[in-house]
Amino acid sequence: MLTLKTIKSKITSVLNAIPVDEIDRSRYAEKIKKYSTECGCSMGAVFLFASAGGFIYWFLVHEGWKRGHVMISYAWQGALFVFFSALLGKLAGIGIARIKLVRLYYSLKHKYHVNMYKMD
Repeated sequence: MLTLKTIKSKITSVLNAIPVDEIDRSRYAEKIKKYSTECGCSMGAVFLFASAGGFIYWFLVHEGWKRGHVMISYAWQGALFVFFSALLGKLAGIGIARIKLVRLYYSLKHKYHVNMYKMD
């Protein structure tokens, strides 16, 4: 199973195998740092605003003012929906960053023809 620690150690060893005079080495190091420290907050925020907007739209169009008052149960349902959507977005952001990190590892491994015995 690939954990973040094993992915980082593998990709660091591949990065160390790249020639020092290679121009792209610092760019790859920045990408590694970015992907390995991704917390998913930006994707979580996108999901939060999209779900909040979607819930407000649904409430106003379908349920909102038909009954003449705002029901507390809809507010709780909306809050839970927005919370779990934001949580899902956060997890999706972290997962996408991990996938990008693994893809970067394999692309560097194949680009620079690094043989990593017992690493895969």
